[in-house]
Amino acid sequence: MFFQRLAQRAQLLSQKSSFVVLLEFFRADLKVRDHNSKLGIMWSFLGPLALLGIMFFVFRRGFGRDIANYPFYLLIGIVLINFFLVATRYGMVLLGSYRNFTLNSTVPRELFFVSNVMIHGYKLMVELLLCI
Repeated sequence: MFFQRLAQRAQLLSQKSSFVVLLEFFRADLKVRDHNSKLGIMWSFLGPLALLGIMFFVFRRGFGRDIANYPFYLLIGIVLINFFLVATRYGMVLLGSYRNFTLNSTVPRELFFVSNVMIHGYKLMVELLLCI
């Protein structure tokens, strides 16, 4: 029964109308996430770099001494952990902030979470490309 309901919800998400709404949520969240400013976008990249600098200087003698390309591995780890933390935090905020909208609309509830993960997945891909 659980898997039937899950398959029904997945089929509902795969409809064209759901995809259009998902793209609109994605565009709106992308503009709102960094307050549509260059400083907000820059800060989302400077935060992990600042954390990299601090962690590199603190742990370079104990952990990074014998590891080749230690700063690169540290940066990749920071980016991946940051993705998980931020996506989870914003997902929990969605539960509270969009409560009335999700309960009183015909839009599938899963679209909010999928668009949230898409935003952070997009940022993750950009950060990983910058790391490479």
